[in-house]
Amino acid sequence: MYSNQSYDATGFNLAERMPHTYFFALFPDDVVCDQIVRTADALQNAQALGGRRVARPRLHMTAHFVGRYRQPDPTIEARAIEARERMTCAPFEL
Repeated sequence: MYSNQSYDATGFNLAERMPHTYFFALFPDDVVCDQIVRTADALQNAQALGGRRVARPRLHMTAHFVGRYRQPDPTIEARAIEARERMTCAPFEL
């Protein structure tokens, strides 16, 4: 599970208030990660982009956001694992 530094409407850091984030994600293989990093490097250098990039180990595409919670939720975790085990998908390219 990943947390980020987003803030809610009241200005509170959600990662501090709701540190347990659940989602289904697709993680690229090493070859694709290398391509993403090279492309990001080139864009940042060519366009003098500011900000910070996502760290390589965190590269992913969120397929479905489940929610954020203050505490770990074993029920949600069990249901997510059960759903994951029933999922099937043909290979595809982005």
